[in-house]
Amino acid sequence: MPPLMLSSEEALAVVLGLLNARAAPGVSHAAMLTATSKTRRVLPEETARRLGALLDTAAIDTVDDRTVPDADILLTVADAVARRYPLALRYRGTRGTGPARSVEPEDLVSYAGRWYLVAHDVDAAAGRTFRVDRIQEARRIPGELPPADRSDAARAVAELVDGFARAERRWRITLRAQADEATIRAGFPASVAVISALDGDEAGWHRVEIQAERLEWIPPVIAALPCAVHVDEPAELRRLLQHTAARLAAIARRSPV
Repeated sequence: MPPLMLSSEEALAVVLGLLNARAAPGVSHAAMLTATSKTRRVLPEETARRLGALLDTAAIDTVDDRTVPDADILLTVADAVARRYPLALRYRGTRGTGPARSVEPEDLVSYAGRWYLVAHDVDAAAGRTFRVDRIQEARRIPGELPPADRSDAARAVAELVDGFARAERRWRITLRAQADEATIRAGFPASVAVISALDGDEAGWHRVEIQAERLEWIPPVIAALPCAVHVDEPAELRRLLQHTAARLAAIARRSPV
């Protein structure tokens, strides 16, 4: 980038910074677009094309530097989503980096500071979501995928978040809360809980379904909700609430020194 000398990774950082500036006070949307366009025009042709695939294809909710994926891998994934071709991935999961797997990319989503690839895992014959910062290698493999509808970025983000909330974990928790959804969402965001309105005798109440690896964080959230809450399951959560309540009552009874 004359007169600046930026690598493709540095250019990607500049463009993602411009995207994140959309929410900053006093930043013109038009200025963000023109600055992004100027940056793309002075990049080498292939880098500019791959960066264009990222900007034109990704469903971007928020961008920050919580986890920074490898620039070349991110651009390769974006290119595969945009140009509709399969990839071979090596992915670092909870048990380390596994063998290469074939995937058919569907969506690339930036949400809550992380990049995610939503794809069909050919080897597992199932849909999967991959954190891009955990992809160790991504390379094109022969094949073409059918065209996809890239017009609704909000849908891609919503489906990703709903997938987080519904993913099976150690504990399945069901609550009922007597409040509107917005009040409940203050404690249980969309990536954590599935909330549905009840009717009949329970009109005004909502069912809250949560999948969690641990229960310890739930009692403080329930206590912070300004409404009546019933715990339907599991019984272990009710016992944990009783223990937490007894401990807090004991703390409250202590005389100040």
